[in-house]
Amino acid sequence: MNVRTKLRTAAIAATLGIVMLTSPSGLVLAAPKETPEQSCKRRGFYWDDRLGCLDKTCQSGGKTYKPGDIVTFTIRTRNGPKQVLGMCDGFTGNVVMI
Repeated sequence: MNVRTKLRTAAIAATLGIVMLTSPSGLVLAAPKETPEQSCKRRGFYWDDRLGCLDKTCQSGGKTYKPGDIVTFTIRTRNGPKQVLGMCDGFTGNVVMI
C-alpha cells in the first residue's frame, strides 16, 4: 500500500463522517405512524369507517366549495330555466343535488 491509497482512504472516511454529522436527524429517525382516521380527526374533519374522511372540496363553475356548502345551479328544462340546489359532498368531492 502506498501513501496515496492511505490518504485517499482517510479522505473518504473523513468526508463520510462529516456528512453523517451534518445530516438532519429527521432523515435518521422515523416519524410515528398515524392512521388515516387519526390524521383526519387531528385536522378537525369527520371520519366515517365506510366512507373515509369528510375533507374533500368540490369544484363547480370555476369555484371551490367546502364540504357541506350549498351550491345553486340554473338548468334548462322544456319549460324554461329552473333553479336547482346542490351540496358539496366532502366524502367524494362531488356536488350532489338536494
